[in-house]
Amino acid sequence: MRIKPLFSGLKKSPRNFLRALIVLALWGAFPIPAAWAREPSPKTLARVFKSLVSLETLAGQVFGEKQAFLDEATGQVVVAARIRPVALTRAGAGMIITSDGVIAANHHTVSQAGRIRVRLQSGVEAEARHLHTVPGTDIAFLKIDLPYKLEPILFADSEAVKKGQVVFTVGNSEELKGDLIRGKITGLGVPDNKKEGEPSITQLQTNFELHYGDSGAPVLDSRGGVLGMIVARPAITDRISLALPAAMIVKGYKAYQKSLKD
Repeated sequence: MRIKPLFSGLKKSPRNFLRALIVLALWGAFPIPAAWAREPSPKTLARVFKSLVSLETLAGQVFGEKQAFLDEATGQVVVAARIRPVALTRAGAGMIITSDGVIAANHHTVSQAGRIRVRLQSGVEAEARHLHTVPGTDIAFLKIDLPYKLEPILFADSEAVKKGQVVFTVGNSEELKGDLIRGKITGLGVPDNKKEGEPSITQLQTNFELHYGDSGAPVLDSRGGVLGMIVARPAITDRISLALPAAMIVKGYKAYQKSLKD
């Protein structure tokens, strides 16, 4: 069956012209629901994946316990300490934010780490150093040094996020490694007393069902722009993940750069 184009014959018939105006008006009055939002295109996803990294941190601690025993040769009580080294490992995700290798990650992933190992999506591994933690937040900046430029993530406007908006993330845990996961913004955190220059949204709540190792993963819009960074999943319930908005990450990094110049 041949379908006649909607706008054909506009010059020949005023009725067709009026019909077209009505359809356009209805289309504007009833926009496509957010739930129908498309996933980022393959080209966009390829760019996003280049900007994501996996982190593995190693923190060493030493535990000691004292023991006393009688030295029969001297008749003296000898006190000795038994030293037991313990290595603690953590896993998480991160996002490359500059072409020279600065990475945004969770502070709780890299805190007190003696070694931070970064793995790019290409399989390249590099040692990272901790540059800065944004005070009062779970945002940390790391640095890796490679002989070539990297693909930085693109930030979106987290100040324009709406409750119910469709968002995406990329899994980093063993269960979700490399998977594109679809979800929604289910809540927004706002400060009680917003100061001038501060973001008006301080937390994003999503219904992503994430696992250990997904902390630090991005919250993406349908164009692949980063709206936030996953920081936690409450233990009391599933399908709730909390994220810090992109505006806080950008503001924190600009403040860090300014501190280097002062």
